[in-house]
Amino acid sequence: MPQKAAMIDILPDDLREKVEQDVRAGDFSTADEAIRQAILLQHERLALRRSLIEAKAQIARGEFVTAEESHADIEELARTLEK
Repeated sequence: MPQKAAMIDILPDDLREKVEQDVRAGDFSTADEAIRQAILLQHERLALRRSLIEAKAQIARGEFVTAEESHADIEELARTLEK
């Protein structure tokens, strides 16, 4: 049965060297761990980017509250919780 290739084996030389440096520096215990973390962070970054794009679109449509309105809502909630 053929052996599964390590993730690092498919990387271009420049990225492979960066991953190996991170492992040597002790930032990750294995190259696979470093690559998995990079993929997860990229997914988080893309999700944040999509959220920011949607927030900008909501602002453009006038779907937002001002800081003053938000503060007033928080103050009102605090007063109801104090009762």
